[in-house]
Amino acid sequence: MPSQLILYHGNRLENLAEVLAEVLRQPLRSPFDRELIVVQSKGMERWISLQLATRWGICGNCEFPFPTAILQRLHGAVLGDLPERSLFDPDLLLWRILQALPEFLEASDFAPLKRYLADTEPGTLRRIQLAERIARTFDHYLVYRQDLLQRWRDQPESASESEPARWQARLWRHLTAAASDLDPVSITRRFFEQLSATGPKERTERERLPERLSVFGISYLPPLYLEVLSAVSRLVPVHLFVLNPCREYWFDIVSEARRDRRLEPLFSEPAADPDDLHLDSGHPLLASLGSQGRYFLGRAHELAAQTVELFEDPRRDTLLGRLQNAILQLEPEPAANPGPPTEDPAAPSIQVHCCHSPMREVEVLHDRLLDLFARDPSLKPADVLVMTPDIETYAPYIQAVFDAPAEDTARIPYSLSDRSARRETPEVEVLLTLLELAESRFSAPHVLDFLARPMVRTAFGIGAAELDTIVAWVRESGIRWGMDETHRQHMELPPTRENSWRAGLDSLLLGYALAPRGPELVAGISPAAGVSAGDGPLLGNLAWFVETLYRHLRSLAQPAAPAVWAKRLLELVDQFMSPDESDPIALDRLRAVVTELNDWQQVSGFSGELEGPALRWLLERRFDRGGAGFGFLGGGVTVCAMLPMRSIPFR
Repeated sequence: MPSQLILYHGNRLENLAEVLAEVLRQPLRSPFDRELIVVQSKGMERWISLQLATRWGICGNCEFPFPTAILQRLHGAVLGDLPERSLFDPDLLLWRILQALPEFLEASDFAPLKRYLADTEPGTLRRIQLAERIARTFDHYLVYRQDLLQRWRDQPESASESEPARWQARLWRHLTAAASDLDPVSITRRFFEQLSATGPKERTERERLPERLSVFGISYLPPLYLEVLSAVSRLVPVHLFVLNPCREYWFDIVSEARRDRRLEPLFSEPAADPDDLHLDSGHPLLASLGSQGRYFLGRAHELAAQTVELFEDPRRDTLLGRLQNAILQLEPEPAANPGPPTEDPAAPSIQVHCCHSPMREVEVLHDRLLDLFARDPSLKPADVLVMTPDIETYAPYIQAVFDAPAEDTARIPYSLSDRSARRETPEVEVLLTLLELAESRFSAPHVLDFLARPMVRTAFGIGAAELDTIVAWVRESGIRWGMDETHRQHMELPPTRENSWRAGLDSLLLGYALAPRGPELVAGISPAAGVSAGDGPLLGNLAWFVETLYRHLRSLAQPAAPAVWAKRLLELVDQFMSPDESDPIALDRLRAVVTELNDWQQVSGFSGELEGPALRWLLERRFDRGGAGFGFLGGGVTVCAMLPMRSIPFR
C-alpha cells in the first residue's frame, strides 16, 4: 500500500499546533480509543495539552508516549507475541551483564576487562559501573548499529573484528542465546518482514495498530525509528510535525570547519572526486549547530508521501528577528545593508552579560526581568523561559535571589524544572542520605542534619523547637563520631569509646537519672549537665532515633541480593518517613522504584550480591534521570536545563 506519512514542518511551533488540532478534530472510529501523540518530553506534553485545551475547550482521552514506548507498542501490535518487558531493556540488561561477567573474565578475549576489574569482588561499585556502561553501549547499538549486532550473531568466528569488538560480540551472543528469537534485532527484522508481506494478515495488523498516529515537536529521531514510522504508514496515517528553522533545502550544507577538512585532501590527491568541491555552508550558525536536525529532516523528507510547509516570516526590526530571518532564508549575509535595528536600545533582543560568579549572573537576570516587565505590561512571567547548562548548580542561586527580592521590588513567580528526583523529592533525598550514612563515620553533624528533616524527626516524635535542645545535649556530652568502640574498630580505627554516640547517650541518660543533683562519676561515666527531670520523653526519643538508625545502618553495610536490598529499603521508608510530613504520591513512587530491585532480580536471573556503595550509585542514577516533569509551564518564569532540541515557544 502507498505511504500515508505526512510531514508538516515550519518555523513556528504555534502554527504546527494549530494544524495538529485540525487533524485531531476528525474523530476516531471508536470514542473509547485514545489519541496517540508522540512527544520527546513532559514539557512538550504539557504544552500541547494546553494548546489543545485552548482550542477545543478541553483536552481529554489523549496519550503522549515517548518514542521508545511507541516503538515497542508498534512492534507488539504487528507481531503480537512479544513479552511485556524485554530482556534487552537497559535496566535489565545491566543485571544480565553483571551475572555473565564472572563466567567470561577468564577468557582471553576479555583480558582488557579482567585488567580493569583486577582486585575487585563481584557486586562492587566498579563492576556495576562497568556493566552499566556496557549495557548503555549495547542499547546504542540497538538504535544505530543493528547491522553490527546482526553480523556478530551470524558470523561468530569473524577474525576481522578488533579486540574490543571480539569480547563485545561474544558477550552479545551469550545475551541473545537466552532470548531465542526475541532479541531486538530479530524483532525488528520480523516486524519489517510482516509489514512488507501482503495477504489476509494485513487487515488484522491494521486493526491492532492505532487508527492514527501523530508525532509532534520531536526535533530528532534515529533512522530506525523513522523507518518504523514509514513502514507503519502503509497501513495507518502517520502525521509528523517538525520544527524547521529554514524553508530552503539545507540538508546538504556543511560547516566551514568540516568543509575545510574535506577539501584538504583534494590538494594532495589528484584523483579525488571533483564533486567534493561543491560544498555549500549556507548560514554558518545553522551549518555548525544544526547537523543533528539536518540529518533527521533530510531523511523525513525522503520518506514522506506528502509535505506541508507552515513557515512564517519573522520581524526584521530587531537583531534577533534578522538572525532568524537569515536562517529562514539560508542567507549567509544580508543581501543589502538593512541599517541598524529599530528596537529599544535599552532592551535589545540579544544581550550578553559577563559576570564574575553564578550568583551575580542570577542577580543580573533578575534585574533585567524586572526591567522588561516594567517596559512591557503585556509581558507575563509565564512568557519567560530561563535555560541553564547546569540546573543543579544554578538552582540554589535562583532560589536565593528570586525568593528574597529587595524590599522595594516585586517578587517574580518562578518554577524550577528538570531537576533530579533527589532534589525535587525530599523522600528520595532521605533514602539516599541513609545509604550515605551507612558508609560514613556516623559523625554528629551528619546525624543531626539527618534528624532535622521534618519527616524524620516527626517519625520519632521530635518537634522542630526541640532540635536546639538536642544539639546542645550533643555538644555538652562530647559526642563527635562513631557509635561505639566496635563501630570504630570495624572502620579499622582504634576501638575507643570516648566521644562516641553510645558514650554520649550514657552520659545524657545518667544526667537525667541524677538530676537535679550535681555531677559525679557513676561506673566511670560522667553525667551530662543540662538535662532536667522533665526532659525524659525527648531524651528517650533521641535514644530511640540513634539506636534505630545505627541498627539499620549496620544491615546496610552488609552485601545482599537485590531482593534483600528491596526489603531493607522498604523498611527504611516505613521507619524514617513520617506519613504526616511526606507526600503520599512521592512515597508510592519511591516504593515502586525500590520494588524494581526485586523485579530486576527475578526477570534477569541475577544471583549475586551487591555492596552498599554499588546499590547507592545504582539508585542515584535511577533517580537522577530526571524528576517527574514538575515545574515546567507552572505559571511563572520557567527555569530549566539547556536540553538539546528543546523547542517550546516563549516570548
